[in-house]
Amino acid sequence: MTNLDETDEFEPMSLQSVEMLTQPPLGCRPRWIWREIVSAQRTVEILEAIDRYQAAETEVPEEWIDELLELRGFAVDAKTLKAIARAETAKENI
Repeated sequence: MTNLDETDEFEPMSLQSVEMLTQPPLGCRPRWIWREIVSAQRTVEILEAIDRYQAAETEVPEEWIDELLELRGFAVDAKTLKAIARAETAKENI
């Protein structure tokens, strides 16, 4: 134990130091937030790739459509989506 006399200087702790003693250090993002961020980034990546393929008049891989629908929470695959689009187009042409 240290005895303080008149020659010793006492420096009060800064507020930041006190907070460091009472709060845990910064952790990481919760998993659900991380998944949302990654999902959003992947969605943008797929949409950009689809735009490039469409600009080049190249058929978009069905896997991309399936993944995009899955990421957005739709329970339909690319084949079903294409069938719906064909039916809508046929309906408009009648």
